Amino acid sequence: VSVFYCVRLLLCPIAIASISSCVRFLLSPIATTVCPFPTVSVCYCVRLSLCPFLTVSVSYCVRFLLCPFLTVSVSYCVRFLLCPFLTVSVSYCVRFLLCPFLTVSVSYCVRFLLCPFLTVSVSYCVRFLLCPFLTVSVSYCVRFLLCPFLTVSVSYCVRFLLCPFLTVSVSYCVRFLLCPFLTVSVSYCVRFLLCPFLTVSVSYCVRFLLCPFLTVSVSYCVRFLLCPFLTVSVSYCVRFLLCPFLTVSVSYCVRFLLCPFLTVSFSYCVRLSRC
Repeated sequence: VSVFYCVRLLLCPIAIASISSCVRFLLSPIATTVCPFPTVSVCYCVRLSLCPFLTVSVSYCVRFLLCPFLTVSVSYCVRFLLCPFLTVSVSYCVRFLLCPFLTVSVSYCVRFLLCPFLTVSVSYCVRFLLCPFLTVSVSYCVRFLLCPFLTVSVSYCVRFLLCPFLTVSVSYCVRFLLCPFLTVSVSYCVRFLLCPFLTVSVSYCVRFLLCPFLTVSVSYCVRFLLCPFLTVSVSYCVRFLLCPFLTVSVSYCVRFLLCPFLTVSFSYCVRLSRC
C-alpha cells in the first residue's frame, strides 16, 4: 500500500489518498470468486459526518459468480444521505446465463430518489435463444417515473425463423406512455416464402396510435411465379389509414409467355383508396 493523505483526526474534513494495492480477502486467500486481486487508485475528499462530497477514480478487477471479469473506472460525486448527483463512467465485461459476453461503457448522472436523468452509452454482444448475435450501441436519457425521452442507436444481427439474417440500425426517441415519435433506419435481408431475398433500407417516423407518416426506401429481388427476377427501389410516404401518396421507381426483368424478356423502369405516384 502506498498512501498519501492529510487527516484532521476529530472532524477529518479533508482526506486526499492515492492507494495502489493488491488485497487478498479472508474468503479468497489465493484466487477465488470474491475479488482476489483488486487494484484501486483513489483520490477523494471526504467529510466523515455528512460526507457530502466524494470524488473517486477506481480501476479494479473483480471476479464474481456470474461476472468473473469486471473492470470499472468510476468518477463521481456522492452526497451520502440524499446522493442526488452521481456521474459514473463504467467499462466492464459481464458473463450472464443468456448473455455470456457483455461489454458496457456507461456514463450517467443519477439522482437516487427520483433518478430523473440517466444517460447511458452501451455496446454489447448478447446471445439470446432466437437472436444469438446482437450488438447494440445505446445512448439515451431516461426519467425513471415518466421516462418520456429515450434515444437509441441500435445495429444488430438477428436470426429469426423466417428472417435468418437481419441487420438493423435504429435511432429513435420514445415517450413511454404515448411513444408518439419513432425514427428507424433498417437494412436487412429477409427470406420469405415467395420472396427469398429481400434487402430493405427503411427510415420512418411512426406515431404509435395513428402512425400517420412512413417513409421507406426498398431495393430487393423477388421471385414470383410469372416474374422470377424483380428488382425494385421504392421510396414512399404512407399514411396508414388512407395512404394517399406512393412514389415507386421500379426496374426489373420479367419473363412472360409471349414476352420473354422485358425490362421496365418507371416512376409513378399512386393514390390508393384504402391502402
